[in-house]
Amino acid sequence: MKRTFLNYGQARIIEAMIASMMILTTFTVAFQMFLSSENVFRQENVDLNNLAYNTLHYLAESSVIERTIESGHPEGLSVILRELLPRGLYFHLMINKTHPAPSERWLFTNIKELEGPGEIVSVSMTYTSRAGNIYNVILRLMRGGY
Repeated sequence: MKRTFLNYGQARIIEAMIASMMILTTFTVAFQMFLSSENVFRQENVDLNNLAYNTLHYLAESSVIERTIESGHPEGLSVILRELLPRGLYFHLMINKTHPAPSERWLFTNIKELEGPGEIVSVSMTYTSRAGNIYNVILRLMRGGY
C-alpha cells in the first residue's frame, strides 16, 4: 500500500515539471514572435526610406527633372517613377519651383485609392538645374495596407 502512494507522488512531481516546461516554452515562443515581427517592421521602414533616397538621388544624378519638366514634358516623370519603383508601392512626388519667379508646382502620383493604412516615408531635397532653376522635391512612398 505504501508503494502506491510513493508512485503517485512521483507522478505528480513529473507532471508539475512537464507543465512548467510547457509554460516556459509558450512564453519563450510568444516573446520571440513579438520581437521578430517588430524587427521586420523596422527593417521594412528602413528599406522604404533607403528606396526613397535612392530614387531621388537617381532623379537628380541622371538629370531626369531637367529633361522632363524644363523641356515641357512633365508627364514623363510619372512614367519613369512607375518603372523605377516596385509594384505595391504608392508614390506621391511634388516638385515646387522656388527660383526664379514665377513659382510653379507639379504633382505626380499613382494613388487612386489606398487599400488601408500602411507605412509612409517622406524624403525631400533641393535640386538646382543647370539653367539655374531651384526646385524643392518631396517624395512620399507608401506601402499599401496589409
